[in-house]
Amino acid sequence: MGGPNLEIFKFGFYMFFPIYAMFKFGDPEWYESYVQPYKEILWPPYESTYQPPRTHTDVKAELARMKAERIAKKTGRPVGQVTQDEIDNEGGIGIHPASSSAGITQSSSSSSSPSPSIPSQSAWSWPRGTSTDKNERLV
Repeated sequence: MGGPNLEIFKFGFYMFFPIYAMFKFGDPEWYESYVQPYKEILWPPYESTYQPPRTHTDVKAELARMKAERIAKKTGRPVGQVTQDEIDNEGGIGIHPASSSAGITQSSSSSSSPSPSIPSQSAWSWPRGTSTDKNERLV
């Protein structure tokens, strides 16, 4: 076997090699001069990448945009011609909770006549925005 000198060398190597690597490659100047240029070459700028919605209203707006695109694809019209009523009738959570709550109070005030059921394309859909709470969480 190698003896105690080999063991001391291996111990020193195992202890100081990671420290040397952190000292050498953890330096901010080394990162700026060697890593940052390749990052700019290999990856697109951050501003041009997809930015997911981060707030509650952004998520609702993105859902409405996706619904409008889906309706436009089904009907063959441009996305700009899709109305808010069509988006609300598509199902899901609308952008304007006041309009959906107005429809609920309107149908509940006319309790003498039954309200017609709206046929849906599938058996399951997102619940309508019935809450008036502004802090209701979507996700």
